[in-house]
Amino acid sequence: MIKRGITCIILISALLLQGCLPGTAPDYNPADHYEGQEMIDTAALPLSASMPGRFTLRYDPSSTLNPITGRGRENLIVASLMYESLFVLGENFQPEPVLARIDLIESYSTDDNLIYTVNLRPYIAMSDGSMLTADDFAHSLELAIDRGREAGRLSIIDNVSSDGDLTVTIGLNRPYRNFINLLDFPVLKSGSRNGHVGLCASYFTEDNITYTINIRPGVAMNNGTTLTADDVAYSLRFAMQSGRFVNRLSVIDRVSSNGALTVTIVLNSPNSSFISLLDVPIIKSGSGGSRVPPGTGPYVYGGADSMRLSRFTGHRDFSRLPFRDVHLIASDDNSVTELFSDGELSLIWDDPSGTANIRLNRGSEPRFFDTTTLQFLGFNTRNVALRDPEVRCAIGIVVDREYISGVIMPGQTRPAPLALSPAYRLYDSAWENEGIDLHLVAEILSGSADENIESEWAAVTISPARLIELLRAMDEAEDTQLYMSELEHAGLDEDRLDRLLDVLSDPLVRMSSILYRAGLRDSDNDSFLDFPDGSGGFTAFSIDFIVNSENPYRVRAAHRIADTLRSVGFNIVVRELPWEEFEAALSEGDFDMYYGEAALGADFNLSPLLLPGGRLNPGGTGDALYREYIEAFLSAVTDEERAAAAERLVGTVRQYAPFIPILYKRHVIHTPLGAVTGALPSQSSVFRNIADWSVDFTMLT
Repeated sequence: MIKRGITCIILISALLLQGCLPGTAPDYNPADHYEGQEMIDTAALPLSASMPGRFTLRYDPSSTLNPITGRGRENLIVASLMYESLFVLGENFQPEPVLARIDLIESYSTDDNLIYTVNLRPYIAMSDGSMLTADDFAHSLELAIDRGREAGRLSIIDNVSSDGDLTVTIGLNRPYRNFINLLDFPVLKSGSRNGHVGLCASYFTEDNITYTINIRPGVAMNNGTTLTADDVAYSLRFAMQSGRFVNRLSVIDRVSSNGALTVTIVLNSPNSSFISLLDVPIIKSGSGGSRVPPGTGPYVYGGADSMRLSRFTGHRDFSRLPFRDVHLIASDDNSVTELFSDGELSLIWDDPSGTANIRLNRGSEPRFFDTTTLQFLGFNTRNVALRDPEVRCAIGIVVDREYISGVIMPGQTRPAPLALSPAYRLYDSAWENEGIDLHLVAEILSGSADENIESEWAAVTISPARLIELLRAMDEAEDTQLYMSELEHAGLDEDRLDRLLDVLSDPLVRMSSILYRAGLRDSDNDSFLDFPDGSGGFTAFSIDFIVNSENPYRVRAAHRIADTLRSVGFNIVVRELPWEEFEAALSEGDFDMYYGEAALGADFNLSPLLLPGGRLNPGGTGDALYREYIEAFLSAVTDEERAAAAERLVGTVRQYAPFIPILYKRHVIHTPLGAVTGALPSQSSVFRNIADWSVDFTMLT
């Protein structure tokens, strides 16, 4: 069985210690957690007495707040304060637990990586009804050191002691910076040596197909009930059938609840990154058809008359929430900029490379975050030239990603030379290095690549293979003098070698070499390339390149790409189409090449783009050969295995070019300058860490 996660969660089970009640947890009283601090109920104060300004969000009262079926971005932002998910995506698209577990460790500190002070979370219920204490934790850790299967990795521990109800001090026999990651072990009641209460990882899978997920106990829903596994299972099944998560959750075969706090999910095929897809909002069982279904989030909708959200008193972070109310303002797209500039809106979300065209006049504080939305070039195999992988690969070489990302969409995107996002946790920029093309070196040295530079290399006597071998050796060596001596003897002094390397790295030269090898020629001297017909003749071809006319950034990017392709002999026409006509052209196959955009899952499953019949593969470039690479990537267990599989996958996509990655988008939230500190928005939720925000209400005026 594979354990996931560093920290632990309670499994409430009647099979453990006698007297436990499945699904029970102590009533949560915020004042208990803040004992010794003055508690002020701002809800009882008039607005002017509690804060000088107010926090406001845009809202569409005519649309649903249902977080699963809703589509309007403004209402989804509001809903993200009202609903929570099993996991939320954090940095590098890593899943962070929300409703899926209870973290035992609230915080830790160390000055020397030798002595660690560990602070436990309060109100962790054990299966006998008692609360977890530092004595329980220390006792269990000592047992694990002495006789547990964890004894080997915990042998670094020298001593353990409990200091108070919720603090444990651990001394090591040598400094270890990542020691906290080792604290994954069974937790027993102090004094007990058998029958542990099941504190363990938040989910389990033995085969990356069947996932068992443990639900955080005692989570209040805003309709007066407590969150159960039935609510979670219902929400996932509903999201599989309706709304914005249908495509993402198509990997699921079935979902079932097993007891009060355990959910089992069975997939269609192995996926070790499946948990990253579970940032799906959880609602009350049976409430999928409701406009405002019950949820577990920190704020509650006050109704159409109030136009505000209020703090949910049953939420575990009630006393840490940064504002009492969230006021809602109805507005259309055209008024967003003015409302923010006038101080009427406190936060706006934007897709800077989208169509909203938000231009802020007032000083704002932008916070960008990465997304898994890919922009790419797609192809149609009806075109005789684009049917050839070498031609598609050559086009990919000359796409000027840096210009598109840095000039056309400055700061809004990440250039994507490979199919995976550079923000992917295991991404290695070394994968981008294609090495030196032996054929291109041979062509340059022989003069066949470019008649104008033939005389430059006529006196070079080294073979292409030996040149590449020497260049690779020089790249790894500290002292290159010996290699340079051989190159100089062969007619390549340092200056000439630099010029050669410049030629080899020139995208247009590389592209021309590939097209030449693929047999493309301007056979009739009309300035356009023709494709060999297989019988010694040539066939003229053109490229019908379609792009959505409603997005000016994509239109500019498409024309930039087309201009580059024309410069090397492609007969290409850009056809700008409104969205509905663009979609129709794709579905009918009425295109040769298109500028596309796809919102991928955080597992980066490329099946829709790569496999035959994939929903993002309208041009027929998909092939079953990609299946083994996709499956190896998705089923890899260790980081080492996953990184190796990722490298093979992106390398294969680059080689055969069923699509050409251009960039990955970034989104942004704007707040008034100096108003909010500590915000860490992510693709899952702009309010991902709302309890950690600090708000200066004097700036919200």
